[in-house]
Amino acid sequence: LEATLRLYLDQDQARDAVPTLSMICADPGELAAKAKSLAAAIRREAGELFEVRVAPGASRVGGGAFPERDLPTSLVSLTPRGDTLGLDMLRQRLLDTDPPLVCRLEQDCLRLDPRTLARDEFPLAARVLARAARDISR
Repeated sequence: LEATLRLYLDQDQARDAVPTLSMICADPGELAAKAKSLAAAIRREAGELFEVRVAPGASRVGGGAFPERDLPTSLVSLTPRGDTLGLDMLRQRLLDTDPPLVCRLEQDCLRLDPRTLARDEFPLAARVLARAARDISR
């Protein structure tokens, strides 16, 4: 416990060492750049299946003992091209994949928040999304 508390005395060191803190403290400009990169990866893998846009939004952090709070972010919004793809089913399929891809449904869009993904995970996330969408639309 002492080592953990000492780590938190230096905020910069804590941000670098604790992934959750790093995600919570992410710079909105960096999140916008990450969202554009994630959107590009999704367009390469599944551009024929989705209209892909980057839009401002909010990440919700908290629960349990931590009060819920919205943090500004940039979201990747996916709207299916055509009507053969059910977003509820796709969302559930993405949560059931290994690794799971966490997303949310808002305003008839599937939304991904780059705050919780590392850049090196973008190609895998795009492939998982494309595979799940193609499986459902068959």
